[in-house]
Amino acid sequence: MPIEHSETRTLSEGDVEFAAVNFTGQLDSGETITAVSVVEVDSNHDAVSGGALTISSAAANVATLVIEGETVAIGKAAQWTVSGQLNDGGPNSDGTYRFKVTVTTSASRTKVRVYRFKAE
Repeated sequence: MPIEHSETRTLSEGDVEFAAVNFTGQLDSGETITAVSVVEVDSNHDAVSGGALTISSAAANVATLVIEGETVAIGKAAQWTVSGQLNDGGPNSDGTYRFKVTVTTSASRTKVRVYRFKAE
């Protein structure tokens, strides 16, 4: 099981939300992220009528970012946008959507983390 990212963001129906994961602590000195893939892990969730979950613009950061209060250097974070009209999963779900974030590095290593959104 991949490491779960500590932050859970809230996504309300119709939102477009930016998300990012800091990989600085998992990268060697001088190593950067060269490719990013983000996919939904929990495919059993349904979008509300007329909506669909969209993940776009997955990439390594090309400018410094602040993630959870920490400034992250260029090439050390994975970032993407998530949008769509999500439901809360109904009575048998806690409404949490999980995304697997996979990065490839300049040292040809692969790192995987799980990031969560809570639907409201």
